[in-house]
Amino acid sequence: MAHASCWAVGSRTGKNADAPLRGIVETARTEPLLAAGSRPSNTPIVLFLVFGACFGLATYNHRHLFSEGPTQATKSTGSEALMGRRLWAAICTFLWPLMALTGLYSWWRLSRRAKAVQANKR
Repeated sequence: MAHASCWAVGSRTGKNADAPLRGIVETARTEPLLAAGSRPSNTPIVLFLVFGACFGLATYNHRHLFSEGPTQATKSTGSEALMGRRLWAAICTFLWPLMALTGLYSWWRLSRRAKAVQANKR
């Protein structure tokens, strides 16, 4: 227990100054976080990011539905369109759950508006 004395708290000194911490230090040294031979899985994180990037690439033409800004998509060509698509994919890679929720809200709001317009025409 040579290293246990470095865990003493405050100005406590003496033989048993680190007694409450001995169990914690010993447990941390002897119990591994993972079972022997196992590795942490990055699969959920990778799937989250890949799905987000695919979501961004698939929804680029409808990106105006995910904001309160413009009501129609602007047409762009060339490198401007490529950079815009890359930026949208990068944003959606990390924020796709929020983008999906805002997209569902926009879809609900627009369908409600379309029903109101249809009812007024009758």
